[in-house]
Amino acid sequence: MSAPFDLIELVDVELMVVKFLRAQFAENDVEIGVGLVLPPDDDLIERLPFVTVTRAGGLADVRERFDYPLIDLNVYELTNQAVVEAGTQVRKYIHAIRTHRDDTVAPAGGRITDVQEAASPQRLPEDDPLVRLQMQVRLTVRSFPA
Repeated sequence: MSAPFDLIELVDVELMVVKFLRAQFAENDVEIGVGLVLPPDDDLIERLPFVTVTRAGGLADVRERFDYPLIDLNVYELTNQAVVEAGTQVRKYIHAIRTHRDDTVAPAGGRITDVQEAASPQRLPEDDPLVRLQMQVRLTVRSFPA
């Protein structure tokens, strides 16, 4: 029995966001590390500020080839002031996706076409000595065959 439609593989949106932010930070001399997980403890302090990108949920419409992931962006620093400053930069550049859509094209066949804030930045408790600021964005990702 054949499927009623061809399922396409959704792109790795976390990796797309990491690559986009790294490229934007490098191009604009912004010194914020970006990754899927925090660096090891013995290297972490030297690499601050740092932002992690994690998919926290969302929905996909595989028939229409759209994915609507909810992305957590966690910014880490040593002081409240420093985390707010780094978080402001992260927020600015994540919203830049709207004007740099061509920079989000994934080799697997996809593009981020929109970004909307789902939760404004908020400071969360973290283990000393780190301070964490979290924000959430909802992305629209259009997948297309590679």
